[in-house]
Amino acid sequence: MGTVGAFVRGQTPPSPLSVLDKSNNKRYHRLTLCGQSEGAATDEEKEKSQSDRRLEALRGGRSVEQLFEGRAMDLKFGDIQETALVTLAIRASETARPNPRIVDEKAAEIISALGVDVSKYDPFLSHEGVVARTIMFADTLRGLIAQHPDALCVNLGCGFDDKFSQVDNGKIEWYDVDLPDQIIVRRKVFEDRPRCTMLDGNAFEGAWTVTLPHDRSANIIVMEGVLEYFTKEQTATCLHMLCDCFEHGYLVAEMNSMFMVKHSKQHDAIKNTNATFKWGTDSGAEFVELEPRLTLLSEHSYNEEMRKHTLRGRLFAATLGKNVNNRIAVFSW
Repeated sequence: MGTVGAFVRGQTPPSPLSVLDKSNNKRYHRLTLCGQSEGAATDEEKEKSQSDRRLEALRGGRSVEQLFEGRAMDLKFGDIQETALVTLAIRASETARPNPRIVDEKAAEIISALGVDVSKYDPFLSHEGVVARTIMFADTLRGLIAQHPDALCVNLGCGFDDKFSQVDNGKIEWYDVDLPDQIIVRRKVFEDRPRCTMLDGNAFEGAWTVTLPHDRSANIIVMEGVLEYFTKEQTATCLHMLCDCFEHGYLVAEMNSMFMVKHSKQHDAIKNTNATFKWGTDSGAEFVELEPRLTLLSEHSYNEEMRKHTLRGRLFAATLGKNVNNRIAVFSW
């Protein structure tokens, strides 16, 4: 995620297993299914072995170096902000499971290339939350794109997210936008593709928008894992910028609750980072109060997806998380 006055993002990575490399007697980390600890029981060791094979399948028999061959791949742990590590770690560990609900091979490659233990960024509730939001954002975007097949789409504060691959219909024009220093790091992992371009930009100033095409039937702005790190004033500035720079459009945004803001240091993943949530809402209507040109079209809690998959997810959605979980909201103007 970015910094104050810039972008901030929240993402989730996979859990690794420390494996002894007998050739040089050094330890390195490999993606595992659920981040079980070394020295586990026989059944768990079997599960780890299966996970290792799944990761090798993702690599197609290639080494980490070969995965990034041709791309000046010198990604280091310090290149990735901790909030981004959360999302990367979760998406990577979910990808490694036998029946993954989401597949993010790029996240798995990044975590493997970093070679560090990121299990602390992948606790159960955050894992389920990131999986739920990934599914819900993709489904929501596909719905909007079905209505506007040639839309201009902007992933604002993109980090290492690759939504284009999830929702591309062969017609949309997509821009992954982030601060210049973050785009430099992103280019170590991604390349520009036909109809998918990386662009330097700022969430509070709209100069970067003048380079975008203005002949599309709709503008769709995506902000996932970003706004919760903005203050109320910064959020208002961002919303004003979007409405000023795009004549009409949709905003698909992650909404954070004030409860989460007050308890960010107790959050199961964020407590392991230096980040804090800055502002939250009880309803998307509070965004409309900040920027009256917006119309709230829909708002759904991540509980709606989380309760589908696990008993603990259902219990959380019905009890502690009933009114405090994050939401996905769609606005138009």
